[in-house]
Amino acid sequence: MRRAAALFLKAILPASTAAKRKTSPDGDLQHKPAAKIAAPANQPATDADRRRRRMPTTRPFTVCAAPASSPAPRPATSRPNRQRNRHEPTECRALHALQGPDAGWRRRAVAASGCQPRSTALVRTCHRPNERRPVDRVFQIFVSSTFADLQEERHLVSNSLAKAGYVPAGMELFPATDQDQFEYIKRIIDRSDYYVVITAGRYGSVAGDGIGFTEKEFDYARSKGIPVLAFLHRNVGSLPIDKSEREETGRTKLKSFNDKLKQGRMIDFWENEHELCTKVVIAVSQAVNLSPGTGWVRGDNAIDPKILQEAEKLRIENAELKQKLANLQGTLVVEFDPLLAGPDTEITLDLTTTISNYPSHGHRTESREEHTTFKNIFLAIYDGLLHEPSQATIAQVIGKAFSPSSVGGMTMTTCSDENSLMIRRQLEALGLIVTASKMSSTGHDYLAWVVTEKGRKYSSLHSALRPIERPD
Repeated sequence: MRRAAALFLKAILPASTAAKRKTSPDGDLQHKPAAKIAAPANQPATDADRRRRRMPTTRPFTVCAAPASSPAPRPATSRPNRQRNRHEPTECRALHALQGPDAGWRRRAVAASGCQPRSTALVRTCHRPNERRPVDRVFQIFVSSTFADLQEERHLVSNSLAKAGYVPAGMELFPATDQDQFEYIKRIIDRSDYYVVITAGRYGSVAGDGIGFTEKEFDYARSKGIPVLAFLHRNVGSLPIDKSEREETGRTKLKSFNDKLKQGRMIDFWENEHELCTKVVIAVSQAVNLSPGTGWVRGDNAIDPKILQEAEKLRIENAELKQKLANLQGTLVVEFDPLLAGPDTEITLDLTTTISNYPSHGHRTESREEHTTFKNIFLAIYDGLLHEPSQATIAQVIGKAFSPSSVGGMTMTTCSDENSLMIRRQLEALGLIVTASKMSSTGHDYLAWVVTEKGRKYSSLHSALRPIERPD
């Protein structure tokens, strides 16, 4: 069998190649490197020459090379062409036949399996069928202009926007309805993300209030905060008579409307419909990048309305809980102006105690100093302040709160007038008390100290009982 194969190869191979092959006594072939066969100087190498020299023919989709770990191919010999490229990975050989709409991600998968691409430009990147794509939004553009003179331009602009991937909305697309014309237009503007207005030589039809529909649409879009893109004709004088205002009133209104369009925004000018379409598409694209609108999304990418309702309920509940927490914190915390001396500021009281002794009908006085704080003073005299004492008797109220209990006999302790005046001013500044004019039972007016609501809350926070902490 081997000898028959050798005779067959000797018969079909060229003489120059067969002469270099020898047969062993048992019929095996002995391989020697084939001599290089060069093409003539002025004639390119043919496919036959490449096969003789073991050169692979050019293929259009050869984008992968053998992995670095693959064994090196054997030297080129005159073996049949069926064993050529046998060291090439199976994925690379299958890559040549990959074509069609899904070829891109298959090529990327093959390249990731170990083949090193020779040209990254030939390996496309796209989303796999099951990959989560970002939500694409489609923006609606309202195209506004005068009807009769700009009908062709408006039609071309709408087609250009549709080809660019936007949803144009204009008066050509309005259905027959018994609803008021401008009320229906306002509904369409509310659904639009951008407003494009085009003017030329006509002011347009006028509503009952004397304002053109185009200008009313512009005013409504601006009141809703919709981005406005204005395009004015560059040379109105070059327009034909049937596309220009014949009356002076119409020309005056058109000039006033154009001046309004120029205020507060960048505008652009156009002269023919092709220039207008280009500028409108470019301006809309820039507006989408600078101030993206809400847009429309596919139904399968939209949020379920039930989820939105549940989220709204949770938002309202969260707001109510925050309000309750703020009210609760307001009842537990009393804040003071940080620029003022707080309740913990220390003060020295000058107290005078008068001690009377009935058997001897004598008395004696003792003077001393008491170091305390405004907080302790207010909490000590709080019960006395509920009776709204006068400025004249407040010294006794303060002294009674700090009178010594170990002295025998009848005692009466008072503080100095300077102390009582300083305490009143400080407590007023902290908002714990106010002074008000009152009338006594005898019909005389006096200046009383009155506790404020803030003072009541402050006293409750510091006088209420605290829970007892028990060990675990």
